[in-house]
Amino acid sequence: MRRSALALAAAGLGVIVVVAAVVLLDDGKPQGANVAVSPTPSPTPSPTASATPAAVLDDRFGFVSLSLANPPSVWRAAVRREIDARPTHDLLDGVGGRSVVANYQIPASYGLAVSPDGRRLAYWTVQADQFPLELQVLDLAPGARPRTIVTLTKEFGDVVGETVVWSSDGTGLVIGVGTSPLRCGADGPPCPPKDAALYLFESADGKPREIARIRGGSLVPVAWDRQARLVAAFEVDSGGGRVLAYDLIQEVGAIARTPMVIGAGGTVVVEASSDAKQVLAHEYSSPGQVVHVWPLASPERAVVLTPGGEQVFAPARWRPGSAEIGVLFGDRLELWDVTGARRRVQLPPSTPDFRPFFFRIDGSAAFLGTYGQNPSFVAVELASGRSAVIPRADWLSASLRLGQ
Repeated sequence: MRRSALALAAAGLGVIVVVAAVVLLDDGKPQGANVAVSPTPSPTPSPTASATPAAVLDDRFGFVSLSLANPPSVWRAAVRREIDARPTHDLLDGVGGRSVVANYQIPASYGLAVSPDGRRLAYWTVQADQFPLELQVLDLAPGARPRTIVTLTKEFGDVVGETVVWSSDGTGLVIGVGTSPLRCGADGPPCPPKDAALYLFESADGKPREIARIRGGSLVPVAWDRQARLVAAFEVDSGGGRVLAYDLIQEVGAIARTPMVIGAGGTVVVEASSDAKQVLAHEYSSPGQVVHVWPLASPERAVVLTPGGEQVFAPARWRPGSAEIGVLFGDRLELWDVTGARRRVQLPPSTPDFRPFFFRIDGSAAFLGTYGQNPSFVAVELASGRSAVIPRADWLSASLRLGQ
């Protein structure tokens, strides 16, 4: 995915709904002007048109949108533009009888991945009986329809699909699979995975290839750096979402394992930067809510960033196209880097509360939402601090690029 923000405690359950912002550009040219031609023109000054600021929302970008009408019986899973709620693409077009795997209460990028250029979307679909899962890829060109690239048949074992991330060059996918808590029964407690595995799917040959497998926990991929030919993944325990180790896996399958314990007090959220060069692990539900950051290939160089005792209201996220991390507080968004530098973006007045939060695919805006049956979302332009309400928002997640 470019990157994959992921609530580990929700493993096996959710696809994140993605929000993007739309900008309408005005070229500033005067319209409908009458021109008088004189045989003896005088050197009078011509009026200068003042530039009109671009709108906050931009129809070159869009979101994944999930309708929550009467959940969970009927879902409308679609792609829409920032400024227009009418669908541009149906995520279930041609895959009748299936639904998008989703947990509408947890806005986490789980089971859904946006390519680094923002023009392709990978996501799991499932039959009404929950199996088998199929991985779809949707090219966001006009008139494009989803295509199935992986079906979890018996050759994969007794597993379901979990996290998906794109390679840094957008030519392949890392697919995580593991035993599903759903197989333990809807009324029973979640069961620990018997094992978990990672597969590489390269668009050139179209066949998944296993590169790693563990037992007794989950194996969560976060990045595939094609230049370095490395996949980064976290080993997570089968209980509360605690990180136990960080793995660097070569494309040929060799693994370098770094033991680490992150998130002893609660859920950890992990994500890679858009260039697959850095990773973070945010102890979002733990006391202190600290953020661990390190270069993808050098976990020994990790630094710890702290909110200084203030409450953080959403999992931290990498800002696309930058080395900045977005950290959401009750009254502001802060952009951090690993040197300790921090800058503030003021937010529109709102009640401080936990909320969905993500960036536009080009890093120029942030999107913030509200939980509940009647969700609402606002776009905040990072350069100016201007904001705009997203029209007719359902559950939004993952910003996409729909224009040139």
